[in-house]
Amino acid sequence: MKQKIFIAGSALISLVVNLFGGWDTALETLILFMGIDWFTG
Repeated sequence: MKQKIFIAGSALISLVVNLFGGWDTALETLILFMGIDWFTG
């Protein structure tokens, strides 16, 4: 079950990245800080 959730999440992230025109440094930075913000509450 955990693996299926990770696969679905990866597919969704890939779709979003492709819609924004690919993975660049600005998008990587945004995702990084969003993750940090989410983990720290």
